[in-house]
Amino acid sequence: MNFFKQTKSIEKSSWEEPSTELSPKLSSLPRESTFKGICMGLASAICFGLMSLIVRIAQQFPTSQLMFARGVIGVLLLSPFVFRDIPKLIHSNSAVLWLRFGAGAVASFSMFYNIQTSGVGPATALSNLATVFVILLSVLILKERFVKQQWLGMVLVIAGAALLQSPVGFNVPIRGIIIGVSGAFASGIAMISLKKASKRFSANLVVWGFCFVILLVASSVPGPQWSFPYDSNILILGLSGLLGVVGQLFLTQSYLHLPAALASTLTLSVLVWSVAFEALYLQTLPEKVACFCYALILLGLHLSHSAQMKTKS
Repeated sequence: MNFFKQTKSIEKSSWEEPSTELSPKLSSLPRESTFKGICMGLASAICFGLMSLIVRIAQQFPTSQLMFARGVIGVLLLSPFVFRDIPKLIHSNSAVLWLRFGAGAVASFSMFYNIQTSGVGPATALSNLATVFVILLSVLILKERFVKQQWLGMVLVIAGAALLQSPVGFNVPIRGIIIGVSGAFASGIAMISLKKASKRFSANLVVWGFCFVILLVASSVPGPQWSFPYDSNILILGLSGLLGVVGQLFLTQSYLHLPAALASTLTLSVLVWSVAFEALYLQTLPEKVACFCYALILLGLHLSHSAQMKTKS
């Protein structure tokens, strides 16, 4: 309860006049705020890692039904804390927030679909291409500097993801690759928008709006018939939704307390947590080729983000 009150209290009183500083320097942030942001980012990665495993296990539920459960739980959980602020979502300054909602919904659907069809590792690896798009969008839109180390990092990320999806790796179908890359691009847009939105709106309102949008989209998209949950299946369905909502809250908090580059870097550990949780559940270790691909991706992401942090310092 205190967590929700705290997330609401961070909202700017002058939300009508948003800050234009999208990526504050790490040195300009209080040490306590930085530590809090790092903890929030790691907590978000762990929640999303567990959620990915549950989505993988819940094969009896279509992707849209899992997304609907996430939306319903988020709306019900957060409505008591944001009902007075909901009119802010139709303010002229909320356009960037709706961009985040729409792009985030596309990214989430793509991620869930690939987890169910290709596995946690390949799906998470494809979603990590979002970092490449974040850097490109930062250069093209925010006019940030771009150095050789970022090029090298991007090449490693793309090479690792491509090898992982190839016949040498998991041999992911072309459809899954297209959906994954499209979702990663949408996630990149959502991340850029989230940084700007976190300066204007409370974390509760951002997550509530996102959950409301995916609820509407999940209930309207065509697809397989939904399964009625029985017994333990209800727990699986509810837990996947709850972890998604809590992870989203932590993620939004981390973007408020940290520069965009550092906040998105922490989310990279989702790949590690997801693969580790799946390995523990299946009681098998990933193949050597897969481990090599994951290492390439993580190294590339580290190089890209560390270079971006240097250009901001």
